[in-house]
Amino acid sequence: REVLLRAKDVAEEEGFEVLHMYVDALWVKKKGSNKPEHFTELIKKINHRTGLTINLDGIYRWVAFLPSKVDPRIPVANRYFGVFQSGEIKVRGLEALRRDTPLWISAVQKEMISLLGQAGTKGELEDCIQQAFNCYQESLRALKAGLVAPEQLVINGKVSYALEAYKVSTASVRAARQLQAAGMPVKPGMRVRFVYTRGEPDVVAWDLGKKVDPGDLDSGKYVELLIRAASSVLSPFGVSVEILREWSLSDGLQLHVSSWRYCLG
Repeated sequence: REVLLRAKDVAEEEGFEVLHMYVDALWVKKKGSNKPEHFTELIKKINHRTGLTINLDGIYRWVAFLPSKVDPRIPVANRYFGVFQSGEIKVRGLEALRRDTPLWISAVQKEMISLLGQAGTKGELEDCIQQAFNCYQESLRALKAGLVAPEQLVINGKVSYALEAYKVSTASVRAARQLQAAGMPVKPGMRVRFVYTRGEPDVVAWDLGKKVDPGDLDSGKYVELLIRAASSVLSPFGVSVEILREWSLSDGLQLHVSSWRYCLG
């Protein structure tokens, strides 16, 4: 922490604004600094002041830090996404990178980020935000209509302890108990794949090999997962989980970027 604060001091002395700090990284900006050579002197001075080697990870066209769940006014440095000048997209801490996120949910989130990544300027970003939101709306309709294959909605859960140690039965534990009842070994730390279904049982262990029809899935559970993934992409622009959840209840609703307020730094 002390070394990071020293690096921050150097950056500010050199006229850079420090956007965020996290563990071993700094995000900085300065008007007119948009080429690698513009950061050479800063890097040298940070190396000298801290005694550590620092490298330039890249120069962003733009970067969005997700707001804290505790205080939406405070961004979280370890959950962000952005686009480098090369067009490469960088994502950290979002649902698409989690092992337990269904493939389809990950694909929708990546597509939304990819659409935002097409923006090269602030002026282009508004249209890209609208396209990303349209992608969310279309995906929501497909999910509600039962058009998403069950194998694309499998959740890769985990049981960390022996099943008898659990006092609260999570979805992963309930699926693991189905495997155990079928004579399949279940060990602590094991990944357990399952889908959410309507009625009882409310989950089906995928590795049992049972046929699951799209109509048997609990679409409400997956709508919530989609909402949270979409919110991670849209929340930096003022679209919260609560707003998306409310909109999801209105079938056929069309919304436009101009209908919400957002700020671009």
